[in-house]
Amino acid sequence: MYLTYLGHSCFLLENSLGKKLIIDTFKNIGYDMPKVEADIVCYSHTHYDHYNLEGVLGYSEIVNKNYEGNGYKIEVQKSYHDAKKGELRGENNITKIEFDGISILHLGDYGDSDFSIFDGYKNIDYLLIPIGGTYTIDYLDAKKISDKIKAKHVIPMHFKTSDCAIDISPPTNFLKEYSESEVLKIKKRFSLKDNDISEKIIYIEK
Repeated sequence: MYLTYLGHSCFLLENSLGKKLIIDTFKNIGYDMPKVEADIVCYSHTHYDHYNLEGVLGYSEIVNKNYEGNGYKIEVQKSYHDAKKGELRGENNITKIEFDGISILHLGDYGDSDFSIFDGYKNIDYLLIPIGGTYTIDYLDAKKISDKIKAKHVIPMHFKTSDCAIDISPPTNFLKEYSESEVLKIKKRFSLKDNDISEKIIYIEK
């Protein structure tokens, strides 16, 4: 089973059945996501940088609520895109995805200042968390939430890159919160069953 980072907050998962799930597709952020095939599309909200069905080929399911099928179990919890309970940017889905004995928690564009919503999340293998600020939590709040959830691995997302036109911050400050020995820098695709990964932070370079 594999995870591929396509940029921004978009990830492609492939389970042992060969079924592909994609979450938070995007367009027009300075670059577009590549067209990919997937069976399931999940999304945190319908802003243009998180919902681009035109970029997905062959999907049969669009999921933004609890779901079980194709080898996946998905739990969706409503949250907020901003600290004013959605008044500024609306709601946001927190999506927990389980498959092949692995648990992934994707926070979408979480921007609220209330972290009690994360009290119930235990035994998470991979936490996918926004760190860029402006429209979401910033790197300091991302660190606090990561410490609260205590996932085995943390994958930062929604940060500034050289080709990203959105006004968000680069990953530098978040990565500085951890020692070099805690950070693994890798390229886009890797196996989620790689027993050699001991680092806390997995920084996927676009």
